[in-house]
Amino acid sequence: IAEGMAQSGTSLGQAVQAFSQYDKTTPEGALRFAQSKINEYNKVHPQAKLTVTDKQVQDLFNSAHKIQTMPQGRERNIASNYLMEKVNNLIPSTFVDKAITVWKAGLLTSLRTTERNLLGNTIQGAAEVAKDIPANFADKLMGLKTGKRSMTFTTQGVGTGAKQGVQSAKDIVTTGFDPTQQISKYDVRHVTWGNNTVEQGLKKYTDFVFRTLGAQDKPFWQSSFARSLYDQAGAEAINAGKQGDKVFIENLVNKPTEQMMLSATKDANIATFHDQSGLSKIANAFKKEMGKNEITKAISEIFAPFTGVPSSIATQIISYSPIGLVKGAINTGKVLAGSVPELQRQAAQEVGRGVMGTGLFGLGAYLMSKGLMTGQPKDTKEADQWTLEGKQANSIMIGGKWRSINSIGPQNLILLAGAKAQAERQKGSEASIGTFAGNFAKDFMGQTFLQGMSAPLNVITDPVRYGPSYAGNQMASAVPNIIKDTSKAFDPYARENNKPLDYVTNSIPGLRNQNLIKRDVLGNPIPQQPTGLGAYLDLFNSKTPIVNPVVNELSRLNDIGSNATPSKITAKQTINGVKMQLTPEQLNILESTAGPQVINSLNQLIQTQGYQTLGDEEKANAINSIISQVRKQVKGTIDLNSSTQPTNKNLSGQYTLINQTTGAVKNIDLSTPLTPPISTGLTELDKLATAKYSNSITTRINDIYSLFLDGQISQSDANSQIVQLKGLKTTGTLKVRLPSLRPTLKKSPKVKVPKISLGKLKVKKAKKIKLLKAKSISLKPLKVKGA
Repeated sequence: IAEGMAQSGTSLGQAVQAFSQYDKTTPEGALRFAQSKINEYNKVHPQAKLTVTDKQVQDLFNSAHKIQTMPQGRERNIASNYLMEKVNNLIPSTFVDKAITVWKAGLLTSLRTTERNLLGNTIQGAAEVAKDIPANFADKLMGLKTGKRSMTFTTQGVGTGAKQGVQSAKDIVTTGFDPTQQISKYDVRHVTWGNNTVEQGLKKYTDFVFRTLGAQDKPFWQSSFARSLYDQAGAEAINAGKQGDKVFIENLVNKPTEQMMLSATKDANIATFHDQSGLSKIANAFKKEMGKNEITKAISEIFAPFTGVPSSIATQIISYSPIGLVKGAINTGKVLAGSVPELQRQAAQEVGRGVMGTGLFGLGAYLMSKGLMTGQPKDTKEADQWTLEGKQANSIMIGGKWRSINSIGPQNLILLAGAKAQAERQKGSEASIGTFAGNFAKDFMGQTFLQGMSAPLNVITDPVRYGPSYAGNQMASAVPNIIKDTSKAFDPYARENNKPLDYVTNSIPGLRNQNLIKRDVLGNPIPQQPTGLGAYLDLFNSKTPIVNPVVNELSRLNDIGSNATPSKITAKQTINGVKMQLTPEQLNILESTAGPQVINSLNQLIQTQGYQTLGDEEKANAINSIISQVRKQVKGTIDLNSSTQPTNKNLSGQYTLINQTTGAVKNIDLSTPLTPPISTGLTELDKLATAKYSNSITTRINDIYSLFLDGQISQSDANSQIVQLKGLKTTGTLKVRLPSLRPTLKKSPKVKVPKISLGKLKVKKAKKIKLLKAKSISLKPLKVKGA
């Protein structure tokens, strides 16, 4: 049978499929297969045993008998598949199986999943062709020892294979079955749906998703399969002394040997991530064991919904890396030593993939050195800075945008590994191989297809930090990705996830727009990128770089190790002197109020001449100081209970002055009017008020002069303001007549005092007193010698 099928040019896929179903498609074999499936079910469900009815037996018998009358080929394979479907439909599916199938389909509904699959296959297919160039040289080298060739470099068969693949793709979409070979990398189990309207609708939905994705692989698979046959046929022609003989090569392609078919199948599987590695076998065994119980089955599916692609990519990462090159070199040595000559083709391909991977590794390092590629931010501060800049992790600058290369294929991880190595190299003496390995592991676990396993591990290690987000993401995963993309398409802003339910509402169009806007550390709303049509089609999650004086300066300081990027405002704050825990809504008001004022102050600060003369460390300190001052001022005056969104304060007339000697920061507000004091009528109080007013005018004049010297105010503006301020000094105090503080007394009434007569007093006549006459004394001048 195998010889006859090979002579007719049937692919190995048909042969394998026919052999696996040959006994099952006979009337007796079909019945035995059906009974074995039922027995297997009854063993697990002893309380709800199944039996085959006479009608079902007759139906299976007739279908199998009809298949036996059909010639080998596409139509018979399709009929055989329908027979197997009938047998499988005898076994009812559990609610868990149905729920898991619908859930998996939802994960794959995004148009970007289709793009990612097509692009991944394209890149991998192109890499497999390119790797044959260095592999061909390695094969020639080993051929000097073995005396034969095992491969050649060719692109022949790519077009014809792709054309055959298009027909197979049509069959998959219409029948759900590949007549040439049953391939699937989406880990879909058979589900028997009920006949009710809801379940039949879910059947059509899930069939459409899985069939279209499976069909996309067929052109790539057939293209690689056909090219491999021509590659091997060319090598056999060389060995037979008929190098380049087209007739010999075509005949061998049309009638390939069994070994050629096996090699071509292996090559095609690698090119489309269908190869079964040791990792995939372990994963499948784990899921099979967990599937014996409905609860553990659900848990295993949530942790690892798709195991085929991750295990294949993990294997290819090693192959397309310097490690793969070393492995290929070792096997090449074995062949040259004559110990294992049958390894020649495998060793040559390993060398080819290793050379390609080493080149990609170097390209990643080069792009990182030129600032055209990002890795992972080294800490939270840098992550916040990247958000300000519109930069994202693991991205390449292409066409003026940062484009993520996550989840495309093994080649992207090799590029990232090269970038990580360069980042460590740039650290000099602080470089660490441990840090490099940790970052690479983080990139691998961060791939979309592995997040089902990495997220639970994060929860286990840090439940407080990752628990709510994991719960929210699991709840939101019930929403098909196409609906999530739609919610992003009609929202210009990223949204906060403050509680698990927010993850769900952020996934639903309309509800998403009601949630709080996500803001960066400066209070700016973070734009949703991509949005609009890009939310459906942009698989790179492209981000537009943000460029302005403040962001540029913060970026420069971060790059040189003097990070001045502020931390995000936390919920624990002291507002108007009261310590409190802010609600998400209150925190949003605080961020949106403080942010513009901080940005305005920073804009003025970095433009001053004083700032420009400072060293980088002093500049970082000045920025931190002004941010702290502005935030403190806002927290002392803000009203968080206002039902309306706060309006930004008019900041015209506010300046920042840097002391060039000490680096101290001084905020100057020229917008606040200076009001003369009011006279109280009390001398001492009025003297103090007038002196204070005069001092404030003098301080304002000095500030204006300092701003003029610093270049922040023009000569004419400074002069006019100073003249105006000096005019205020002549105004003095505002004289206002205040009521007298002295009490008012009533006029006292007149009191009549009676006259008292004392009579006449008699006084004796005083005697005369004689005064002594003083004699005159003559004072003659004294004569002093030498006077």
